[in-house]
Amino acid sequence: MLGDAAHLMAPLGGYGANFAMLDGCELALALARHDTPDEAVTVYERTMMARAAAVGDGAEALARVFGPGDRDRSDVPDFAEAKERYRQGAAAYRSR
Repeated sequence: MLGDAAHLMAPLGGYGANFAMLDGCELALALARHDTPDEAVTVYERTMMARAAAVGDGAEALARVFGPGDRDRSDVPDFAEAKERYRQGAAAYRSR
């Protein structure tokens, strides 16, 4: 199970689709590097779960964006900040 099927994600930010691609690559690498499929999946799941947990709960994001309540400018995401977090995360991932 990869991407949206493996992670509770709101349909915002492309996390599910991006995680699906990264999950597929990491699962393939784990299968190539470990002696048994069970061992590979265990290692892969540890990485996948930690990454998904860092993004947060999709249900909370849906409630925040689409739920009732007053909104103000502070509720609007800072897309430049998000882009910089993605860039830094990608650089850290590549350096491993």
